[in-house]
Amino acid sequence: MTKTQLDRTLDTLVDFADINRQALTRLTESIETGNRQLVSRIDDLAVKIGEQSQSIDRLTQSVDRTAQTVDRLAKSVDGHLKVAEQQSLNIMKLSELVATQAATVNKLLDRVAA
Repeated sequence: MTKTQLDRTLDTLVDFADINRQALTRLTESIETGNRQLVSRIDDLAVKIGEQSQSIDRLTQSVDRTAQTVDRLAKSVDGHLKVAEQQSLNIMKLSELVATQAATVNKLLDRVAA
């Protein structure tokens, strides 16, 4: 191999080394950019998960309050039903009393008529 051929071979190797260095630099930059984007997306996802968690907590609290309200309303309805039952009993007793009084009035009228 002559000196000129050797010089050309060395120049070619240097060129290949430079091309490889540039490719590695671009690859490194691309990987770093990808990593930054990935970290950014992970951070965004973490924020969204935190927001959803807070929303779920608020919904859970709302459901709990609604359940408590339903329980209070059920107790209130039960109380109203008991009052209605007592009023029904009172009406039955009043009806019996009216019937008894009517019978008494009829007896008195029969005595007066006799």
